[in-house]
Amino acid sequence: MFPQHDWQRTYETGQDDLFEDFYQPFLRDATQYDRIAGYLSLRGLASALEGVDSLLETDGQVRVIAGADLREREKGVLFPDRDEVFPDWIESQLSIIAELLDRGNLTIKVADIEQSTGVFHSKLGIGRDGNQNVISFEGSVNETPSGWLRNYERFKVHRSWEQVEQEYVTRDRQTFKTLWNDDHPYVDLYDLTDAEKADIINWKTDSSKSLNTHIETVRNGRPDTVLSEWELAEIVSITGRTPGGIHVAEDVSTVTPWPHQRTIADTAVSLYPNNLLFCDEVGLGKTIEVGLTLSRLIRTGEVETALLLVPASLVRQWQNELYDRFNIMGYYFDRRNHRNVLVGPLGDESEQVHELQGTRTAGTWEDTPIGDFIATRDRPTVIIQSWHRARLSQNQRHVAPEQRENIWDVTVVDEAHNARGSHTNFYELLTYVENASTCLYPLTATPMQIDIGELYDLLRLCNLPESWDDRDSFQEFYRTQMILESALEVVGEDPTGFGSLYNDTERVFQRRYEEIFGSSLSTEEVKQRLQMFARMISDHAELYPGYDTHVDKLTGSSGSNSSLNLSDRANIEKLLDTNERTFKSPGDLLYDC
Repeated sequence: MFPQHDWQRTYETGQDDLFEDFYQPFLRDATQYDRIAGYLSLRGLASALEGVDSLLETDGQVRVIAGADLREREKGVLFPDRDEVFPDWIESQLSIIAELLDRGNLTIKVADIEQSTGVFHSKLGIGRDGNQNVISFEGSVNETPSGWLRNYERFKVHRSWEQVEQEYVTRDRQTFKTLWNDDHPYVDLYDLTDAEKADIINWKTDSSKSLNTHIETVRNGRPDTVLSEWELAEIVSITGRTPGGIHVAEDVSTVTPWPHQRTIADTAVSLYPNNLLFCDEVGLGKTIEVGLTLSRLIRTGEVETALLLVPASLVRQWQNELYDRFNIMGYYFDRRNHRNVLVGPLGDESEQVHELQGTRTAGTWEDTPIGDFIATRDRPTVIIQSWHRARLSQNQRHVAPEQRENIWDVTVVDEAHNARGSHTNFYELLTYVENASTCLYPLTATPMQIDIGELYDLLRLCNLPESWDDRDSFQEFYRTQMILESALEVVGEDPTGFGSLYNDTERVFQRRYEEIFGSSLSTEEVKQRLQMFARMISDHAELYPGYDTHVDKLTGSSGSNSSLNLSDRANIEKLLDTNERTFKSPGDLLYDC
């Protein structure tokens, strides 16, 4: 029975063996086990229900509440890893879970937050023995193999027979009861469908193995003297010695990326430390793309320090998403009782508050609160800061000190479109942050709403060529492109061909510019705009290898595929005052850069 064991108040990786010291003896004596897990997957169930083989002998009951993405459920992929090939231990564990579910000893329900922006983040376990003694535990346990085997984890234990802990146990039991009965105001609960149960009950294991064989496999566990392929990959990837190490990030995450998310993460990692603008539409998963990118860069040793600047309302959500989905520990900055603190994701918030030294306006980075904290760390550190707070003048140097480069290996800026306008504090903050960061990832679903200048305010952070790195020139490029396209269409209707283009383009350009923008241009001003337009395209092509080849393919190297069907390159070069490498045909001018 539970009271016969010497239970600790807390269990912690490095100090305790979470399996042998707590989980296995706990479930060996339990006749009722209630579990609030994280994200639902077959691998997660196998890890979260470690030790339930004991309940096959006691006929104990297990109830599990697990979070899930119901949009995925609608696609029939509630268990995204159902087609994976698992190691023998997980195969056997799933066979035991399938047996419990088929017998009716195991019931699973799916939780979903009513508010679309929320995540199901509760982690709680409750066990009852044959004498009605109850133990509850809660904290940072993550229901993946890495949660119980490889990551740093910490959780608290409460016992009903200890008077000072009874209230905790009572409240934990009430929490589970409220959720299980679907009485919580913010969480909806759903039963597994018959098809979803079948995904578990009909788990495809070796039919020649008996249930007793599976139980023996689980109880024997993996040999401690042999490193698994997964562990070897992790060890190698930490030092960045193998390109394949980047894929270990998916093994330690609880999410299966969509193909476009994996492609974007692949691109970002391969181009690191180039700055990139993430601008997928709402709902396509920029958080997943960035989380997977960060996980890969951290695990391959590319990134030691990371800063996330996010809206104040999303600070905790970003922390939860990074930890729950990618096993990345992020600390968010806060001010409490006139003190600077960082709050971690593990256990009770009161125990994860780190009081910081230093002052936000210190002359050197190491003497600021965040700088001092990072200087004392011997492991990768992720800081989450509200950009609402960071943009204040007294806080800007605290996040991005002037005259200091590469403070941050990577900085992520969520909802970066709020930095539009060169006269805002947020715009100024990102200027400092870009200088202090080796790599910068602005995120936005709306890079431009009204004016092309809004797009420049974001792209200026992404290593623009020199000729593009000016707001006025950037805007003028697209005005010129629009007018030039219109002028070329008008002139192109003249069957006399290139002679009309050379003689009339400036005149038509002038007329169309005045019609659209209400102001007139001199012949010299037209020529200057066309020359700048050509120079900017040339600079763009030079910065991005293969760009000019791509243009050639689209327009035709000889000009035969051009809408104007012109072959005399010398004249267009004379008009634009360019060298011959710039364009193959006038159609190149219309290519959307």
